[in-house]
Amino acid sequence: RTGRTQLHVLDGGPGIGKSRLIEETIKVLKEKEIDNVTYTKAYEHEAGRVYSFVRKFSLELLKHNKDQRHSAEYGLLYFFVTGKEAPEELKAQVESLYMQPLRLARTIRAVMVVSSNIFAGFMDDLQWCDVRSAAVVAELIRCLGNEDKVMLEFSARSGTQEMPLAIRQALSEKKVKETHLEGLEFVDRRGTPTDILTEYVWESLKRTDPDV
Repeated sequence: RTGRTQLHVLDGGPGIGKSRLIEETIKVLKEKEIDNVTYTKAYEHEAGRVYSFVRKFSLELLKHNKDQRHSAEYGLLYFFVTGKEAPEELKAQVESLYMQPLRLARTIRAVMVVSSNIFAGFMDDLQWCDVRSAAVVAELIRCLGNEDKVMLEFSARSGTQEMPLAIRQALSEKKVKETHLEGLEFVDRRGTPTDILTEYVWESLKRTDPDV
């Protein structure tokens, strides 16, 4: 393994095939029995909702790591995501997650990396990510370093509707693989991938499985 978290950025124009590329990649990862895979998509109508994106990402993370449900970080993230009333002794800590992006990012990281399994997280259409969530994602990127079982992929439109500045700045501080998508072609109606899709899928596999 590389000894560091694998970060990948995918960009391209609207409707070019970014989401399709990610869907096919996830399908192949699951066929390879890499099950701890999450997919979170930002939407334009949610861009003004505080923590909309990071709540969805965290919910998927919790669903895939229920074996950690007795850990302190899992509990804090659970109450943050669901909005349910936390026990009195946890209320102050849960409230601090709302106010401190770095603390929230560290809590997410703790749930993400404790598992012995590979984790692959896909964040799609980040041009619609709300501002608070973008700050948390940026801090999460900075928190990650030598976790060689973590792969994060970030997708956004190129051009005027691009990835939030906070996330771009955080990624600029790391070693990142970038793919600019200009088009996809599929050879039959079942969607058999060719060309860049095949290359992208296998590059993703290599980032998660050194034996590929």
